[in-house]
Amino acid sequence: MGQTDDEDSLPKWRSDLRKSGNPYASHYYGPDAPASPTDVAQKQFRASENPYAQDYYFGGEREDAPAVSSLPDSAITPVAPRKTLSKADFESGCRSIFRRYMPEMERTKLRSHHQDFIRRNVNCSPERRYALHEALRRYDLSSEPGLRTYFNKEEDAFTEAKLQNIEESVKVD
Repeated sequence: MGQTDDEDSLPKWRSDLRKSGNPYASHYYGPDAPASPTDVAQKQFRASENPYAQDYYFGGEREDAPAVSSLPDSAITPVAPRKTLSKADFESGCRSIFRRYMPEMERTKLRSHHQDFIRRNVNCSPERRYALHEALRRYDLSSEPGLRTYFNKEEDAFTEAKLQNIEESVKVD
């Protein structure tokens, strides 16, 4: 098919459109002049209604997008996790540590000074409960690999005096 007189009189963008053979290419060109690639990308980005598609359409940072300033490293301080312990976790943790040092026959009920220790400290602050539990865990030999606590049945491993020492040694702000 040869060019007719009508095709010669068409604007350049229209003849380029016809040569491309793409029936949908008219969406990319305006009637006056071909649209710039950024205008086309802008239209496609808006039509997608996906705010996360910016990198896909614009290839990284857009020039007209506001620059995001990052905070200096000195301004960022890591948040330390609070070291707290709930009442139930404190009670069950203390009971399990105390039971490991009791003979098998006595494990059904804790000794009175163990119960008193738990009662005295269960209503204190969560931070103090955590610190007390950690202090008790220092004496807990069951966490050591290869060590069997049921062979360590000394007479009253956690005496009343030892438990009071632990309470006095724990200082929480």
